Amino acid sequence: MGKGINMFIKVGALIYVAYLLINKFIVQIPYVIAIPVLVLGIVLMITGIIKTCKR
Repeated sequence: MGKGINMFIKVGALIYVAYLLINKFIVQIPYVIAIPVLVLGIVLMITGIIKTCKR
């Protein structure tokens, strides 16, 4: 059995959830900032999935 969810997946999901909560309830985040941050989160999640599959 593995150790569970990879750290990259956790960080990527945290970035995505933080963006959703901040954008919805606190302040509108401009697309110039939001798009690179979300791309970073997605890349981290994909990296975590690939590393988990290789084990």
